[in-house]
Amino acid sequence: MFNPTKLDCRQWARICKEAGMKGIIFTAKHHSGFCLWPSKYTDYSVKNIPWRNGKADIVRDLADACKEYGLKFGVYLSPWDRNHADYGRPEYITYFRNQLTELLTNYGDIFEVWFDGANGGSGYYGGANETRKIDAKTYYDWANTYKLVRKLQPKIVIWNDGATGPTCAGWAPKPDMWVKPTGVY
Repeated sequence: MFNPTKLDCRQWARICKEAGMKGIIFTAKHHSGFCLWPSKYTDYSVKNIPWRNGKADIVRDLADACKEYGLKFGVYLSPWDRNHADYGRPEYITYFRNQLTELLTNYGDIFEVWFDGANGGSGYYGGANETRKIDAKTYYDWANTYKLVRKLQPKIVIWNDGATGPTCAGWAPKPDMWVKPTGVY
């Protein structure tokens, strides 16, 4: 059972600041589908753990800590959700974008959003232990997802290893490449 009773996001932010870092990109949801914020679109989140009596929001804690320590805050949201029953079906894209909207509208300025692992595979999709294959270049409809991201956070940098090319300022095909978006810094 996930129950991080000694979690201290202020400690993370303080140490990152002391190390000379300028920002933190936090994994809000990885491929397992577990959300580290109380998403209203799933029960598979911190709202159903004993810590803080179901009132936990680790994304909020870290966003606030970053603000306190003068750090930029970014989020990683896995497009692949090995827990969601609709993954691999068109309905899942609405779910994914709803969660993306929560992250980009409830936590202040987000300087960067990361997507990766958008390729499907084995999982327990709503309890079905199976493998689901998708076409990573078309399934997520990245162009419209990016439009949503830009609408919600116009100055954000977008990183995605599953995209098919530069569709916005800040896109880089590999994480070790540097692209400085106009007007962001």
